[in-house]
Amino acid sequence: MKRIFDWLNGSDERKGWRIALIALAVLSAGLGLRDPWPPDEPALALMAAHMAESGEWLIPYLGGEPFAEHPPFAIWLQAAFYDATHSLRLSFLLPALLACFGTLWLVYDLARQLWGPRTGRLAATALLCSFQFMLQAHRGQVDAVLMFWTTLALYSLLQYMLLEHTRKWLTLAGVAMGFGVLTKGVGYLPALIILPYAWMLRKQWPGLPAGRALSDFWTVAVSALVVVLAWTLPALGFVSGADEAGLDDFRRRLLVNLLGGASVLDPQVPQSWWYLPIQALVLWLPLSLVLPWKLRIWRQRLAARDPFIGLLLGYLILALGLFSLLPGKHGVQLLVLLPAMALLMAPYLGGVWWRPGVQRLSVACLWALSLSTIALGLIGHEEELWQGKVPYPDDLPNLLWNFLLTLGVAGLVISFALRGRRRALGLPTFFFVGWLMLGYWAYPTLNQVRTSKIVFAGVERIVEEEAELATWNWMPQLALFASRPLQRLGSVEEGAGWVQAAPGRWLLIDSRDLPALQALAAQPAWETHALPLRHRVPWSLARPRLTQD
Repeated sequence: MKRIFDWLNGSDERKGWRIALIALAVLSAGLGLRDPWPPDEPALALMAAHMAESGEWLIPYLGGEPFAEHPPFAIWLQAAFYDATHSLRLSFLLPALLACFGTLWLVYDLARQLWGPRTGRLAATALLCSFQFMLQAHRGQVDAVLMFWTTLALYSLLQYMLLEHTRKWLTLAGVAMGFGVLTKGVGYLPALIILPYAWMLRKQWPGLPAGRALSDFWTVAVSALVVVLAWTLPALGFVSGADEAGLDDFRRRLLVNLLGGASVLDPQVPQSWWYLPIQALVLWLPLSLVLPWKLRIWRQRLAARDPFIGLLLGYLILALGLFSLLPGKHGVQLLVLLPAMALLMAPYLGGVWWRPGVQRLSVACLWALSLSTIALGLIGHEEELWQGKVPYPDDLPNLLWNFLLTLGVAGLVISFALRGRRRALGLPTFFFVGWLMLGYWAYPTLNQVRTSKIVFAGVERIVEEEAELATWNWMPQLALFASRPLQRLGSVEEGAGWVQAAPGRWLLIDSRDLPALQALAAQPAWETHALPLRHRVPWSLARPRLTQD
């Protein structure tokens, strides 16, 4: 381990490349070694594959119905990579991987221009070490792509406000916001930084470069609107006057989704206003550990009217306040704010991180995480404690518990191996080791448990080759791995009529629905076959007996 840190502390001109190499190894861990997992990845991968194979790129379709949950840019990316690689395992993770690399470069480059290469490396490393950043880099969701666009918009606005008086930055900021809106609807969030900038201009902060005016920012709005309308107008033209219920629903929900989606307006589980700040303290580890020490530095810099600190602090407070006031609060919303926090933390981070208080807090967190994972691993091996209470698959491998045990032991080894001032590096090292173990060890084995492949392996052993298959328990993770066409039904009643209408038909059902199905059917005898538990559902195949004994 000493040799590793000596290698990292080499010459300055190569240190950035060493950090980039570490980022490549950690961010790409597990790429191509697993399939899309619930809850969101199968739906996105299914729509991307359908888009690439059918050539229908304007509106995504899920299970034959227009997808109206959020705009389609991230789905376009997955579809483009699927069309290029013909590999679902690669295409669904590549957008998040590239978006995270792009975000790291933007954070590094902006900090480098403002404070020098060393602070740029600190900013990128702080972002790379953050738990939520690494978590989303390993998920095939839209949030990492949204993070890239919002960071690019923030990068461009700060370039114009603090560094280079050129309108190309305002145009680029608007374009990035437009693509952010087309990704998940809240791409306009970086525009909030204009409010503290306007206040600072009015108060005539001396650190602000001269020659800027608020009237220049119309370019941002126009360029963002052009990008959004480039897709919205053709999509509205396609669905206008449509008789199909799915297309009509898509049209009615389009504006809401462009503004952020129904999830931020109609929560399933209401949360208190302080939910997101508490989530940030956990999800932004280990970066949040230095927050008590940075508060004093920020107060001093604000007293000196430092425009960069003022702009980023104002932006983070406004954005966090906006998310906290919205009814739908989700921890993943914090991801778009994390690059700004890494930039805000970067100045003086090298000195703060090595303080004794930070070191003690970092070691305490490392020990807490290590002992917790060891405890979970030991409890997991005691099957009588959870069996029958938690709906785990019957073939849940011991690898999950062994992984937690090994990770916890690795954390203790790291803690003992790093001595002196290097103790504060234990927690980031623990996270890096954990992501590598997860990607190259846990993902390939857990893949069988997190997908429905074994369900359809059982289907193929039982169902005749020419038989039809349908379900009213349709879900994307079933359709994605179905070994034959899987017809989507609307209810138990529809399923009972469908399976009895013609011979050679089977229903894939939740075993708990079998009594209700039999009660609706004319035939008293049914042929059923139990399948493995997947996605917390005990699956079964069912059909009326063709001949009674």
